[in-house]
Amino acid sequence: MKFLEIIRENKEELRRRFGIQRIGTVEAQGHREHDRARVNLIIEFGEITTDLFLEAKTFLEGLFGKDVDIATFKVQLQQIHPLAGREITWLEEADSD
Repeated sequence: MKFLEIIRENKEELRRRFGIQRIGTVEAQGHREHDRARVNLIIEFGEITTDLFLEAKTFLEGLFGKDVDIATFKVQLQQIHPLAGREITWLEEADSD
Protein backbone atom coordinates (compact mmCIF):
# COMPACT_ATOMS: atom_id res chain seq x y z
CA MET A 1 0.00 0.00 0.00
CA LYS A 2 1.29 3.45 -0.87
CA PHE A 3 2.10 5.91 1.88
CA LEU A 4 -0.53 8.44 0.82
CA GLU A 5 -3.22 5.74 0.83
CA ILE A 6 -2.29 4.87 4.42
CA ILE A 7 -2.40 8.54 5.39
CA ARG A 8 -5.76 8.97 3.65
CA GLU A 9 -7.24 6.02 5.52
CA ASN A 10 -6.07 7.44 8.86
CA LYS A 11 -6.46 11.17 8.12
CA GLU A 12 -9.27 11.84 10.60
CA GLU A 13 -7.54 10.04 13.47
CA LEU A 14 -4.28 11.90 12.75
CA ARG A 15 -6.15 15.20 12.93
CA ARG A 16 -8.14 14.28 16.02
CA ARG A 17 -5.39 12.62 18.07
CA PHE A 18 -2.37 14.64 17.09
CA GLY A 19 -3.67 17.93 15.73
CA ILE A 20 -2.12 17.31 12.32
CA GLN A 21 -3.45 19.95 9.93
CA ARG A 22 -1.54 18.92 6.81
CA ILE A 23 0.69 16.00 5.97
CA GLY A 24 2.71 14.99 2.95
CA THR A 25 5.43 12.64 1.86
CA VAL A 26 8.89 13.92 1.06
CA GLU A 27 10.81 12.10 -1.65
CA ALA A 28 14.40 12.46 -2.66
CA GLN A 29 14.64 12.95 -6.40
CA GLY A 30 14.98 9.66 -8.21
CA HIS A 31 13.74 7.52 -5.31
CA ARG A 32 10.37 5.84 -5.33
CA GLU A 33 8.53 5.53 -2.03
CA HIS A 34 8.41 1.73 -1.92
CA ASP A 35 12.21 1.55 -2.38
CA ARG A 36 12.91 3.43 0.84
CA ALA A 37 13.70 1.84 4.20
CA ARG A 38 12.05 4.76 5.95
CA VAL A 39 9.17 7.13 5.33
CA ASN A 40 9.97 10.85 5.11
CA LEU A 41 7.07 13.08 6.06
CA ILE A 42 6.53 16.77 6.47
CA ILE A 43 3.73 17.63 8.86
CA GLU A 44 1.96 20.84 9.75
CA PHE A 45 0.75 20.52 13.33
CA GLY A 46 -1.65 22.81 15.20
CA GLU A 47 -0.35 23.09 18.74
CA ILE A 48 2.54 20.66 19.27
CA THR A 49 4.44 19.39 22.26
CA THR A 50 7.43 17.08 22.32
CA ASP A 51 5.28 14.27 23.74
CA LEU A 52 2.62 14.69 21.06
CA PHE A 53 5.29 14.79 18.34
CA LEU A 54 6.84 11.54 19.61
CA GLU A 55 3.42 9.87 19.96
CA ALA A 56 2.57 10.84 16.36
CA LYS A 57 5.93 9.45 15.17
CA THR A 58 5.34 6.15 16.99
CA PHE A 59 1.79 5.90 15.64
CA LEU A 60 2.94 6.55 12.06
CA GLU A 61 5.77 4.00 12.36
CA GLY A 62 3.16 1.44 13.40
CA LEU A 63 0.99 2.30 10.39
CA PHE A 64 3.84 2.08 7.88
CA GLY A 65 5.85 -0.70 9.50
CA LYS A 66 8.97 1.39 8.86
CA ASP A 67 11.03 4.09 10.52
CA VAL A 68 9.49 7.52 10.01
CA ASP A 69 11.40 10.79 9.76
CA ILE A 70 9.23 13.82 10.43
CA ALA A 71 10.01 17.42 9.63
CA THR A 72 7.56 20.03 10.80
CA PHE A 73 6.48 22.49 8.16
CA LYS A 74 7.08 25.52 10.41
CA VAL A 75 10.66 24.50 11.22
CA GLN A 76 11.40 23.56 7.61
CA LEU A 77 10.39 27.03 6.41
CA GLN A 78 12.93 28.60 8.77
CA GLN A 79 15.91 26.58 7.53
CA ILE A 80 18.35 27.97 4.98
CA HIS A 81 18.01 25.10 2.47
CA PRO A 82 14.49 23.73 3.03
CA LEU A 83 14.02 20.34 1.42
CA ALA A 84 16.76 20.88 -1.14
CA GLY A 85 16.45 18.34 -3.94
CA ARG A 86 13.19 16.94 -2.60
CA GLU A 87 9.58 17.04 -3.63
CA ILE A 88 6.65 17.26 -1.21
CA THR A 89 3.42 15.50 -2.14
CA TRP A 90 0.73 16.97 0.12
CA LEU A 91 -2.26 14.78 0.90
CA GLU A 92 -4.69 17.52 -0.21
CA GLU A 93 -2.96 17.77 -3.60
CA ALA A 94 -3.04 14.00 -4.03
CA ASP A 95 -6.76 13.93 -3.13
CA SER A 96 -7.60 16.34 -5.96
CA ASP A 97 -6.16 14.00 -8.65
